[in-house]
Amino acid sequence: MTLERVRELVAIGQPESLTLEYKEKYTPRIPVSVAAMANSYGGLILVGVTESNVDDRVVGVPESAIVQIVNGCHQTLEPPWVPEIIPVPLAETDGRMILVVRVDPAKASRPLLIQGAAPIRLHGRNSVADRAGLARLINEAAPQAVAAGLRLPPADLPMDDQGKPSADFLVRTGMFVPVDAAATWRPLPERGVHAFADALNNSPVHHALFRWCASIGEGGMNPFHRSGFNRARRVRLLWQGGPDGASAFPLEAVARIDLPDSYGAPVSHLQVSLEVLARFRHAFGRAAPLPVARLHELIDALSGWFVR
Repeated sequence: MTLERVRELVAIGQPESLTLEYKEKYTPRIPVSVAAMANSYGGLILVGVTESNVDDRVVGVPESAIVQIVNGCHQTLEPPWVPEIIPVPLAETDGRMILVVRVDPAKASRPLLIQGAAPIRLHGRNSVADRAGLARLINEAAPQAVAAGLRLPPADLPMDDQGKPSADFLVRTGMFVPVDAAATWRPLPERGVHAFADALNNSPVHHALFRWCASIGEGGMNPFHRSGFNRARRVRLLWQGGPDGASAFPLEAVARIDLPDSYGAPVSHLQVSLEVLARFRHAFGRAAPLPVARLHELIDALSGWFVR
């Protein structure tokens, strides 16, 4: 975490949400937000960033704010727990810094209580869990098991009928986006699916894939479009590259969105995944040339798309 990253995040203008909060200085509300995020989906609290609409929202706090946060969490939370605090010095020489408070629910002893109540994060603000919500927090699986369940399937190469790999190259990435209970039952709107496809087709991922095809003289391309299993709560978009008019494309990319199935589930996440699959050896009898620089470009495009 660097000052440039912090400034980039602030410059985006992302409002406070389930997983993000700004604090201009230390206040007794910070331990409450720590507990709420730990009891929900985790998140970041940027201390030293004002919510005011000013030219430079990054104002910084003195180093003593670290001690205030540590003492506040240790004295207020039940059981005592302190999140990770990352100091990011400002360029000035007065010793001020941004404190990135990173709340990882997998490391907290959930539920975290304050005066017998369990704060939770709801619609970008702090609330209090009702009896049913508190029961779910108490009875849920160990945080480590929950975190382990939020992982993409391993990127294993597909096999043919003879049990041999049917592809040369596969890379997969993705993310889990927390959604609150009010959103878990809503299907994906058509305009949302179109916006997802447009974002992919105008992203560095599309350009990196196209340049890979063009570098080996195979410039035919079919941009991200619906293909395969699509339903109200599932979207599958396919990108294909290879010779014009080919019946089988040697280079493919698949983007998926999977919404939570059950209404009001204790842990509800929207899963987004993106994978690239190359079959050049099977299509042309030769491997797909991928220099290190081109591989770096592809990996950077895949990971960078999720933060844009």
